Amino acid sequence: MLFFFCDAVSSLAIFAENEAEELLTFAMSRYRESTIFSTACFDALVATAAAGNIRIVKELMKVSMPEVEALDQPILAAIESGDADVFAEIIGAARKAPGRIQNFKVLLARAASLGRTTAAEDLLGLMKASGSSVGMSNGVSPLSYACQRGFVEMVDLLVRDTSAMASDGSYSYA
Repeated sequence: MLFFFCDAVSSLAIFAENEAEELLTFAMSRYRESTIFSTACFDALVATAAAGNIRIVKELMKVSMPEVEALDQPILAAIESGDADVFAEIIGAARKAPGRIQNFKVLLARAASLGRTTAAEDLLGLMKASGSSVGMSNGVSPLSYACQRGFVEMVDLLVRDTSAMASDGSYSYA
């Protein structure tokens, strides 16, 4: 019985990935008291953010997740999905608990590489509030990613926003 229980709770991410809302809602209501429920919901949140399903994201954001759980994965998934509403919902949670973003570099680099200017603006604002600096991700700056892909609006944002500079006050063109 324990195996079935763990398997059923772990399946939340599968239901979320496949947008099986009825199965997800059923599993959430049935296993809400489980010790691994919040972890399963977090995994489902990442999958749902990637799919860009705002209804499920809102439902999953109601679940109390461990405060130590970083929001980097769901934010990254939301950036990649391109769904502004999903990104806004998850970044709203990050605003309430700014310490839950661990690596602004990766998130800003991904937003820059995909031309997600609004996401980059939000991330820069949170980054400033946290006292973090951008630097580089995998040896390449967000500005370089934006330039390489021809995202003029993103380049303009990153050049105007001094917090997008490397920690030594320069831009990296690596």
